Amino acid sequence: MTQINDNMTQINEYFNNFRGNELNDFSDKLLNNIIDILKSVLSPVQVDYSNVLLAEQIYGISIILFILSVLIILLLLAFMLNILILVYSAKLMNLFSNKYIRWYIAFNKKIIGIEICFLGGSILYFMYVLSYGIHFIATHPIIIN
Repeated sequence: MTQINDNMTQINEYFNNFRGNELNDFSDKLLNNIIDILKSVLSPVQVDYSNVLLAEQIYGISIILFILSVLIILLLLAFMLNILILVYSAKLMNLFSNKYIRWYIAFNKKIIGIEICFLGGSILYFMYVLSYGIHFIATHPIIIN
């Protein structure tokens, strides 16, 4: 076992001599800069009201965030379905003989741009609200005395 460890350290030394440490230094500096920026954004915030009220706020926000995440999943599914209908509309028209399905495909093909813009904008807005709520929960800890 010690022979394997010795061989691994020799291989690592040869590799480090060949590669150098500039990439490690760059990645460490980049990671430290990102962490420094995030520390100021995610630092805990002092509140002037009771912990009970803060706990109720966090509970309400967590329920809203759950509903938003389910809504985002449903909107993403509708978005992907509309894109699939747009891409494969010619094949779908030939595949179905039901006049209502053919009418839906033709109708959807006409207004697909509006639907995609609406769904894309809604998804982005809901993801912003979701990240804002998660940021509130992360920066407002409940401190027990």
